[in-house]
Amino acid sequence: MQPSPVAPSRAAQDRRPVRSLYKETMRLLEFPKGASVVRVLTAKEEADVRRLPAWDLSPLVGATAPTMILAPSSMPFNTATFDSFVNAALVPRLETALRPAGAFYASLALVAVDRIGTATTMVPAHRPIGTFGSLYVALPHHFVGGALSFMRGRDTSTWFELSPWSLPRYSYAACYRHTRVISKAITTGCRVLLVYNLIYVDPRSHTRDYPISVDAAATRLSTLAAKDHEPDDSRLAYPIRTSTSLSFNALSGHERDLVHALVLSGDFDVALASVRPKLTFDGGVNLAGYIMMAVPETSHILGSIELHPSIGDLRFLQEGLAGSLFHDYVSTARQVDHKADDNDLLGVLVFWPKQRRLEAAGPHGALLCLEDAVSRTDPLVGHESLNALVRRVLPLLATPDLSEAAVHQRIQTAANASATECFARLARILDVIGDPTLMATYMATSLDVVSFDTKPPAIATWIHRVCSTHGWEALSHGLEQLVGRWTNERATMAPAVRLIAALAGVDGPDPLCSSLRQPYLAELIKLLWRTAQRNVQELYYTVEAAELINVLGACLAVEGYVASLGEQPTAHWLQARLPPFALSAIDAALNPATSMTAIMLDDPDKCSLLNVVTQALAQSLDANPTLCVPDLATAVLQLLDDNADGINSLVVDVWETRSAIKMAADMVVIASRHGRLAPALRDRCESIFGSLLVPAICHVLRHTSLDADVQGMLLQRVPPPESDEMLRTQAKHLDVFYNMHPHKEVPPPDGAKNVHWRWIVDLLEAVTLVDSSKTLSYVHAWVANVLSPEPALFGDVAFYCLTRHAFWPHDAWMAVATAAIPALQAEFKTWSYQFRSVRDANHELVPCDCVLARQVNDFISTKYGVQEEVYGPRCIAVDTFFDDDDEPETLFRKKKPMTTMTLTRRLDAFTLMEAKFQTASMRIERLQAVMDARTKRRSGAKRPSVQGQEGTKRVCVPASASGALMDEYDCRSI
Repeated sequence: MQPSPVAPSRAAQDRRPVRSLYKETMRLLEFPKGASVVRVLTAKEEADVRRLPAWDLSPLVGATAPTMILAPSSMPFNTATFDSFVNAALVPRLETALRPAGAFYASLALVAVDRIGTATTMVPAHRPIGTFGSLYVALPHHFVGGALSFMRGRDTSTWFELSPWSLPRYSYAACYRHTRVISKAITTGCRVLLVYNLIYVDPRSHTRDYPISVDAAATRLSTLAAKDHEPDDSRLAYPIRTSTSLSFNALSGHERDLVHALVLSGDFDVALASVRPKLTFDGGVNLAGYIMMAVPETSHILGSIELHPSIGDLRFLQEGLAGSLFHDYVSTARQVDHKADDNDLLGVLVFWPKQRRLEAAGPHGALLCLEDAVSRTDPLVGHESLNALVRRVLPLLATPDLSEAAVHQRIQTAANASATECFARLARILDVIGDPTLMATYMATSLDVVSFDTKPPAIATWIHRVCSTHGWEALSHGLEQLVGRWTNERATMAPAVRLIAALAGVDGPDPLCSSLRQPYLAELIKLLWRTAQRNVQELYYTVEAAELINVLGACLAVEGYVASLGEQPTAHWLQARLPPFALSAIDAALNPATSMTAIMLDDPDKCSLLNVVTQALAQSLDANPTLCVPDLATAVLQLLDDNADGINSLVVDVWETRSAIKMAADMVVIASRHGRLAPALRDRCESIFGSLLVPAICHVLRHTSLDADVQGMLLQRVPPPESDEMLRTQAKHLDVFYNMHPHKEVPPPDGAKNVHWRWIVDLLEAVTLVDSSKTLSYVHAWVANVLSPEPALFGDVAFYCLTRHAFWPHDAWMAVATAAIPALQAEFKTWSYQFRSVRDANHELVPCDCVLARQVNDFISTKYGVQEEVYGPRCIAVDTFFDDDDEPETLFRKKKPMTTMTLTRRLDAFTLMEAKFQTASMRIERLQAVMDARTKRRSGAKRPSVQGQEGTKRVCVPASASGALMDEYDCRSI
């Protein structure tokens, strides 16, 4: 025999989660007691009724109308005697069943005759003051169907459940106001009901029109409001359904009872909101679909918000709730189905304790409250001062789960466009208040960088400004805790170290922040670096490689800066009180025992030194030209001589995560910055990387600032162009690298070998940038070794190099053109097709002299061209020139207002071979025209700069007003 369950003690109940206590309170409302009653008359009551004067119902039941509603004054018989019976016999029984607030009586409102079965005939047209419910008395008459259900929450009373209803007895039902009544269809006969209003005798003293369980629920809610709530329980939601509009007046049943209970408690606010299911998010919300995977399928977004009139005009609550995400309800139902029926609108009742209004409003609403208090002097929501309100809001902006908070904020921002720029708004508020203590508290507890609308540079700029205004001494404690919090998390470790670098002015060649002109700033940087280094050391072996590269790059810059401060003891605030050796001893005692450089060198995993430390050191050297880490540079460069550590395998295996070209570029940067570009090292790099050294050197020359002597040494190692076979051995590396680093100005031509195209472009461009006097010799080598053995390359590579590159010197350009024209003529001389002009007799030109229009006009004016690809900034004149029928295929490249257009003459008589022949002929014609032009190509001319945003069209200069432009571009297509 099992022991009977023991009820939990009151102390055990108090330890249960608050949400479970709320669900128990909801049970009182979902299963109300005495909400409705359905009974038949007793034998004595039946006998008393039969002694009353009989009524002739034939005029009512004999009518053909589907429904008939008669007011008391329009009835064909007198009901006064029956009304007295109802008040004498039935009202006392209802008082026991419904338990109203006080004495009441029944007043006849109407007689309803129903042949179809509808609940609309049972609604009185007029309810006197003090009406709290309705009484329905059914007269004995035969009908089939027509069962009535009185529903309030999950409490349901059914009337006329037996079908057919042919018992010769009177019956009655009663319920409180706002109870949902549903009627089934009547198939035979008609239903005759007397409808009474239940009215309080003293309507001023008694107003309750809902079950007594609502008062019990209000008492419990008042107790729950004083309990501690978890952050997720600060605002709760209850799902509702209504067949009318979403408004408080349209609520009925237990949903209306819940609103009454919350208002009666005096400790809660309540709002009504529409919902949007997660699966119906539009593109603006689901623009990053992967972020929605962390949100449960049952989640919903709050739409429009209607605050209860008892709350008043609190804008921050209404705006803060809009767009909020809910995925858990306090309903006792196991599942909440938000799939709308045809006649139902979906929504939720959102409620929260009044003392937790700021928590309920969320970060966006709390910031609105602060903004209104600062700008409009709105009430302080129960706080003594503005500073007290700020201290209450700051903890609400901090969350233990930063990733989840960022997802929720992103969802709310997509649904509520005003919920953006949280950091910028709070920074403005703190600047207006001007209290450094509040700023330090914000840094210590609430300032986070994970939020998607917060940029680390904006945070660093603001911190620098407040330190300049109020002095870093007043903010040092908050900054130390900020760095400690960020470096304890892998996601924010790199931003924390970069913040220190920005404050120190070593975050790059163009520092984000100017130097703080305050004494002893070095002490602040040392303090922050010590805090960050301890945490970075603890998480060194747990951080992913991609994140670790960014972290270590910033660490090396800051560590180098701090090391230089050790040589300047006069920067110490004790410099007037202690000798230099004592200051050095203090710094040595405070600094961590092991530096980051030593940790990297002691890493037993040499692959980490090759793949992580090398890239981190190169990035740090790029950002800080004065940085010097000789020990680390020596260890990295020694990897070139150690075949066992994977440097050769990195070049052989094209599927490695690190690019061999980027690795070569990093090695070149590290060696050049530390004076290690010895001939032996350059020979070793060339033997390892081969042709990959060309794009690596070009990458270094484009992205770093090197001295002239270093550039000269690098140029000595640029090999002259050789055969195309040299590139095929390492084509995969080159292809991957070029796809990741496209040329900023010139796209590869269709049909050309992308690898060879970019390789020779990088080579000649690098030679021109370093020493243009040597470009001609390299061009001759390219023509002799690459183009001449394979004349077909002239058709694509040489032509596009000649017509699309502006960085070559004139003599180098003429050398390629002189070699290209005979090669093209010899290549296509064997074709039997005769030259024939395909130019229209009365051709029109684009009325513009922009880059794109000149290419289009050149193609239209040529005799032989059948198809050509043109490239340049978008132009309205070109778009207007090609109408809807003749518009060419256009590809708008992302992030650049450029367009690539394929121009084709629509001549069906040409075969594929003829089209290729005509295109080659056009190229010869174009090159000869350029060579014969009076205006020579200008040495060192640059491509025209392109300004504008993606997808914008430029309004170009008309041809009549751009003579200067015509002179500049007369001898080249672009």
